[in-house]
Amino acid sequence: MISGYVENGKFFEAEELFDHMPHNSKNAIVITSMMTGYCKEGMLDNARVLFEGIQCKDRVSFNAMISGYAQNGVGEEALRLYSNMHKIGLQADDATLVSVFTARSSLESLEKGRQDHVFVIRNGFNYNECICM
Repeated sequence: MISGYVENGKFFEAEELFDHMPHNSKNAIVITSMMTGYCKEGMLDNARVLFEGIQCKDRVSFNAMISGYAQNGVGEEALRLYSNMHKIGLQADDATLVSVFTARSSLESLEKGRQDHVFVIRNGFNYNECICM
């Protein structure tokens, strides 16, 4: 339900529902949906607090936070989180790479962008319109 509110631009309804949920029913899926809402609203600190509270972070939760930073022009933090993702052994997917490319472009990091391009080729990601945008 929170995801539906967030997807349809009803952030405050999502936040109210989230705030009234019992703590033990807030799983990673619910928390990640709320993180996405906070990021869309530019409330990155709130999103990060939720992210840090997730016990078992997965690729989806990392992608939500990396994307939030990239879309809000905080490229350096997006790339720091991307690095942390790799350090704990999580592999990037297409969604991760789109956000990383967005972050790199905001920092005008041509050399790092080339390194990411090599990573995409070496790891067999299919070229598709999502990555080639």
